[in-house]
Amino acid sequence: MAAKGTVEWEDSFPLVLCAWAFRGSDGFAAAAPVRHLVIDEMQDLSPAAHEAVSRLFRCDKTLLGDANQLVDGRVAAPPETVAAHYPGARVVRLMTSYRSTFEITELARRVLPVGGLVAVERHGEDPRFVRCGDTAGVLAAVGAAVGRWRAAGRRTLGIIAKSDFLAARYAELIGRVHEVALITDETDTYPGGVVVTSVRLAKGLEFDEAVLLDADGRQYATEADRHLLYVALTRAMHGLTILYRDEPSPFLGDVPRG
Repeated sequence: MAAKGTVEWEDSFPLVLCAWAFRGSDGFAAAAPVRHLVIDEMQDLSPAAHEAVSRLFRCDKTLLGDANQLVDGRVAAPPETVAAHYPGARVVRLMTSYRSTFEITELARRVLPVGGLVAVERHGEDPRFVRCGDTAGVLAAVGAAVGRWRAAGRRTLGIIAKSDFLAARYAELIGRVHEVALITDETDTYPGGVVVTSVRLAKGLEFDEAVLLDADGRQYATEADRHLLYVALTRAMHGLTILYRDEPSPFLGDVPRG
């Protein structure tokens, strides 16, 4: 054990499996009273984590997730691979997208083609693309987006940066003009209003409108970045503004050069 008495998250589930090997099913008595276990964002769990959960919790389980929304660069395991850790598991695919308008879902599907995905015929405005040039242009475009959001009378606006570092920096800059809240790992309630966050921390959230910052080719260029871009786009329910400095990410396809 490390001197600080803790272990890294990545090591915790292998250690649980080691404890299981020595202690058996009585090694985690706290799991015994659980009647049904629900796991959301199952794609974020490692194979060792799934194996540990399967062995420690003997109750019925429901696992929910989307392999396309993996944000840590790993290759996502298909549902059948995850199900193999859980004896008797049944895989059910839910392929209808309800959150976003048809136009937003179609753009997301262009970025990351998902076979069988069906978008609900709820139409809205087309996603807005804005070429910003530099940081001053980005901040001006954000200000315009905040103004449109307020005029529409909607409740939530998410401003999404690629990384936690960029989110913190943008929150500082935007906060000089607008009242914003920064979502971090320490945030335990969703504050509503205008929030700034990273793609990683936006996963699982939804906003009436979203602004995606710096959707440039140099920011979103790899296959891992493609998944990040997909996650960012699908946070918006009704309105979406995509900002890029010079050249938009190639994953976005042909976009208006405004």
